[in-house]
Amino acid sequence: QLAGAMATVITEALSSVLSALFFLAIRIPESEVSSEDEHRSTLPEVWEGLAFVFANPVLRALAGSAVAEGLLHGGVGAVILIYGVRELGLDTGVLATIFAVGGISSLIGATYSTRVARLFGVGPATVVGLLLFGIGTLLLALARGPVVIAGAVLVIWQLFDAAYTIYGINEVSLRQAVTPDGMLGRVTATFQFVGIGVFLAGLLLGGALAEIVGLRPTLVVAGVCGVVGAVWLFLSPVWKLREITHDEGSRKIDDIN
Repeated sequence: QLAGAMATVITEALSSVLSALFFLAIRIPESEVSSEDEHRSTLPEVWEGLAFVFANPVLRALAGSAVAEGLLHGGVGAVILIYGVRELGLDTGVLATIFAVGGISSLIGATYSTRVARLFGVGPATVVGLLLFGIGTLLLALARGPVVIAGAVLVIWQLFDAAYTIYGINEVSLRQAVTPDGMLGRVTATFQFVGIGVFLAGLLLGGALAEIVGLRPTLVVAGVCGVVGAVWLFLSPVWKLREITHDEGSRKIDDIN
């Protein structure tokens, strides 16, 4: 708000360059690739990753939740700025400050994600994390009234970012735990493709839906996607998974029920 949109975009771009420089500074020996793996074509590996994900009940459930989460984020991302400025009457600087609350909330979620998983189980932590984030988005659609009250509702919504972070950390942990090391790259690529693709689709659908039914109903639909994703996980084997253990260097999941 103080420097203008162009300066803000340039600053964000420079921060991405700085992030890339930090990645380049990482020094770690990488395992050698066998000549057989080095000369394999990409397409068969893509299909192997997809087949492995959909053949594994845990990965299949996590992929379904990734679809729901992508639609949620895409739907919200398409309308949140217009919703905050036009519908609620908030200045861009105020909105940015509210979004910063989400950053702090996410940090808190990351700090306590392992403790939550140990207390309730990694599966329930994943399911409830996504459920709370969906509920928080539904709450966002209820914001109205004076600017102070509407802003307070958005602040509460940002507090649910802690739940989303707990979901995200435990979801990745589960994904890695059930995937053999040799398949991890292909499985990760599959989830990245699904997540980013669905997020982009969610942006398009969110924008189109907002044009047809309005901003608030679009946020409701986005929140429902998160709740549906959590129900999908609840009905899958993920809910019953309690602990990730390490046995002689290999990862496995224990169901302590």
